Amino acid sequence: MYGAEKGLYFNLRIVEVRADEISVVGSKFYVVLKDSYAGIRAAHTAGMIPIMVPDLIGPTDELKSLAHIVVPTLNEAKLEIENLLSDQ
Repeated sequence: MYGAEKGLYFNLRIVEVRADEISVVGSKFYVVLKDSYAGIRAAHTAGMIPIMVPDLIGPTDELKSLAHIVVPTLNEAKLEIENLLSDQ
């Protein structure tokens, strides 16, 4: 595992903890972080809040319309989840 990947996994764990906090308070509020068309589409169809963090392929206009937001990094995804939490 490369250094950058270690940072991404660390940040993703922070996001998972935050998403779990939402579940603990009893809300039907699920945030999904995905980098693929299929993942964003599935999360959207399931009524979840899809946040796209693109990897090698950027989002199409269709993906932008299905995603709650498209962010360039997991750190920005974390900030968006914190914003969603504060709105609850």
